[in-house]
Amino acid sequence: MISKTTDAGVNWEPISNGFINELRSIDFVNEFKGWAVGENGAIAKTNDGGSEWVLISESPSFDLTDLCFVNENKGWIVGSNGLVKMSNDGGLTWTDQSVEEEYLLKGVYFINPLQGWICGEAGSVYKTADGGLSWDLQLELGSDFFNSIFFVSDQIGFVASRNGSIWKTENGGSDWNLIYENNNESFQSICFSAILNGWSAGGTGLILNTKDGGLTWETQNSNTLKPINKISFIDNSLGWACGNSGVLINTQDGGENWTVQNSFTSKNLYGVDFTNESFGWLCGDEGSILHTDNGGAVSIRNPIEYISESIIHVYPNPSIDRVNLEFSEGVIGDIIIDLYQGDGRLVERVFEETYKTPFKKYTFYHSGLPPGIYFLKVSHNKKTHFKKLIIN
Repeated sequence: MISKTTDAGVNWEPISNGFINELRSIDFVNEFKGWAVGENGAIAKTNDGGSEWVLISESPSFDLTDLCFVNENKGWIVGSNGLVKMSNDGGLTWTDQSVEEEYLLKGVYFINPLQGWICGEAGSVYKTADGGLSWDLQLELGSDFFNSIFFVSDQIGFVASRNGSIWKTENGGSDWNLIYENNNESFQSICFSAILNGWSAGGTGLILNTKDGGLTWETQNSNTLKPINKISFIDNSLGWACGNSGVLINTQDGGENWTVQNSFTSKNLYGVDFTNESFGWLCGDEGSILHTDNGGAVSIRNPIEYISESIIHVYPNPSIDRVNLEFSEGVIGDIIIDLYQGDGRLVERVFEETYKTPFKKYTFYHSGLPPGIYFLKVSHNKKTHFKKLIIN
């Protein structure tokens, strides 16, 4: 799906549609470099603000729910069955750091390359002080389910639950205290712009705001009854929230007034991230990725269709001097194959043909290329597939 805006994101106009698995979270470290994660282990990466996305297949038997990068190279992902993985190379490769309990993990937050927290099923919170090499269980309620975690310093943090509770720590997680509870509410997301100013959202358009570090919470009028999945602020005034059925709302006064923005999509939106007041992204169902900047261009970037090894087989991989791309079923129509470096830069177009009879196999010779991680982008009848290639 492609969309654009001419009014800095107030309206979102769809141009075309595409399909991919749902994306649950999105994170940018600047206006160019970002990642999105979702079901079936999908990790999508961009180095140019979203014009091109590279799909990195990682743990396809797991669903990924959240991610956090502290710089252009180092980041973490979490997901089902206690999955935690860390990358030191911008998401190209990942090291397993999973916790022993096979909980569904929903939130991850790092304040620096060493200190971070994760949360999820059974009301569990874990902390690491060594970049994820080891995890200490700080809290385990058993009956609750934490959906979101946020830290404003190495000492002060908050976690919000599916069952309508908010917990706070003032000593890095050694002790957690219940500061809000309403079993008739459900929280999906929590964020703070400063030690005192924070918001928690979920339910049927539910947004709560605190101005005293969580001692008291007041309901804000979100102007929607749709469930809110993510809320994000870049300062005490400017924030966004997104949710089911394409709901997208914005505030410029700390939530005193929320304005509904038309996303022109009925798809559920799960992630929102802004690097400054101009550059922001959303992600959601069917691979939807929306982008806004102050120049007026907003896109649901061409989604990458997640394709299994059973459809396109790349071998040998790792490869020394040649690689075969074989389709399990013959394909007909326009076929384009491009080769990208691991950082997203185009190396060359290696193949472009139109076939009226089934095409099944292509051999690509690459003896002149230096060793490293590459990606093959296979475009077929307006669908795009990425396959990782390691050249030795």
